[in-house]
Amino acid sequence: MEISEFRSRREWVNYMWVKLLKDIGNPDTSAMLDSLLSPYEKQIIVNRLAALILIRDGKTYKQIGEELWLSPSTIRSLKKTIEDKSVKEYQSYRLTSNKRKKENREKELAEAEKIIERQRQTPDWIHWLDRMEKNFPKKHGPRWKWVR
Repeated sequence: MEISEFRSRREWVNYMWVKLLKDIGNPDTSAMLDSLLSPYEKQIIVNRLAALILIRDGKTYKQIGEELWLSPSTIRSLKKTIEDKSVKEYQSYRLTSNKRKKENREKELAEAEKIIERQRQTPDWIHWLDRMEKNFPKKHGPRWKWVR
């Protein structure tokens, strides 16, 4: 049945979910899945199964996305699942964003460690000069122009 034949998407999702539970054939498993999953999770499962069917039928990413409201990355990962059953590649934006943030933090830590190491290698008298510079007299008049 076409999605357009239903009054709403929710009605279509509910119809497809009931059909899926019947196809499972095991009433205990069906009851467990029905009570375990939220309506949103049921919608995700139904949409992804429908996308797999549309991919198999040769529909384009754009057609599938418009019909089921799925992102191209979701459709791509589902297509890879069909092509190679061992590949399960789906990375949400949050996951990739967190991965990038972690890499940036690691780079910052590495740079900080390099700075600390350079400071450790600097002779003590250089640190003494830095401390002395802070204790220089304040600028008062033309005589102190050379002081920062």
